[in-house]
Amino acid sequence: AEWRAQPPTNPLSPDPLPWRVTLHHTDGRYTMSLAESLEETRFIQDFHQNGRKWSDIAYHYVVDAAGNIIEARPLETLGAHTLNNNEGNVGIVLLGRYHAPRNDQTTAPQLAAVATLGRFLVKRFGLEPASLKGHRDYKQTDCPGDLAYPKLPELRAAFGVPSKRLATVEAVDWDGQRARNSAASPSATR
Repeated sequence: AEWRAQPPTNPLSPDPLPWRVTLHHTDGRYTMSLAESLEETRFIQDFHQNGRKWSDIAYHYVVDAAGNIIEARPLETLGAHTLNNNEGNVGIVLLGRYHAPRNDQTTAPQLAAVATLGRFLVKRFGLEPASLKGHRDYKQTDCPGDLAYPKLPELRAAFGVPSKRLATVEAVDWDGQRARNSAASPSATR
C-alpha cells in the first residue's frame, strides 16, 4: 500500500513453503532516494502487468542502493522471476544495472538489506543459505550482473550470521505473521 501498488490482474497462486532464493537486477534505473525507488517499483509493476501481461510484479522484494527493502509480490505466492524455476523461489531484485556498460555499484547498505532478508527467510522457513543463486544460475542471462553476481558467496555466508541490525529488523512485522500467530489458539501448532 505504501508504494501504491496496483492489485494483481489475476489471482496469484499460493507458494507457502519457499526453499530457495534468487537474486536479480532490474537492468534499469539506479535510484538514489526512497521516493525514486518507489516510483521505479511502480514502473516495474506496470511493465510486468501491462507489458508482459503477468498478474503482478515478478519479484517478492525490491532492494535499492540505500538499503530500502520494498515488499513487492506477496511472499507466500508464486513468483514470476525465474522461468520454470519459480516454485519455492523467493525473488529479490536490486534496482539498477550491475553489468557493463553502466556498471552500477552495489552498496554496503544494499547488501546488508539483502542479508537481512536472507536471515529472515532462513529463520522463517528454514531455508539453507546455500540456496541463494543468481538468475544466471538458471538460464543464460547477464542477471544479476557481473558486479552483483560475485557478491553471492558473501551473501550466502551472511544469511546464516546474526547481526545487531537483525535484532532491530526482526522487530518489524514483515508480513503480519506475528499478528496471525497471536490471534491463533494457544493450542495451535505450526
